[in-house]
Parts: sequence; C-alpha cells; structure tokens
Amino acid sequence: RLYTHYEIDHAALFELVAKVRGAFLMTYDESVEIVAMAEAHQFVTRRVPMKNTHHSIMYELLFTGRSTLWAGHALELESGTAGPSTAFPHPNAEG
Repeated sequence: RLYTHYEIDHAALFELVAKVRGAFLMTYDESVEIVAMAEAHQFVTRRVPMKNTHHSIMYELLFTGRSTLWAGHALELESGTAGPSTAFPHPNAEG
C-alpha cells in the first residue's frame, strides 16, 4: 500500500470535517459514494484532472466547505484546463 493509514471510516471523517469552522481543502478519488457524502454535507466540490503513475488522465475531487475558495477559478477547474500553477497560485506569486 502507498499509505500506512488507509483504512478509515470515510463517513465519520466527512461528519468531522463538516464541523470545521475554518477553511479546509480535501482531496479524494472520484467515486459515486464519495460524491454522495460530499453532497449530503453540502461541500463545494470540483472535479480536476490528474495524471496517474502511468501518465493517464484520471479525475480527483476537491472539496471545501466554502465557495469563496474557488473564486475566479471555478470555470477553469470545471473545464479541466487549469494546471496546478494557475488553479491555485502560490500566495507570493506576482500577477
């Protein structure tokens, strides 16, 4: 396994994260069950393209509890055209 701690109670994690008052960003592999949990907790969700170890495009989900995190980036992320440097620029980046 890639990770040491990979057996977790996802439903309990979503319940816990839904109570977070501050900003958060979670990533998950795309699945019907995970999307349903995110919708049940009213998380803001974006589907983003990623390359796996075989350089094939697969999709991952990003979740946050606030839509403001996506301000100015929603269309880029939804269309799949944004790369890591443009979707979430470094805070010290110019421009």
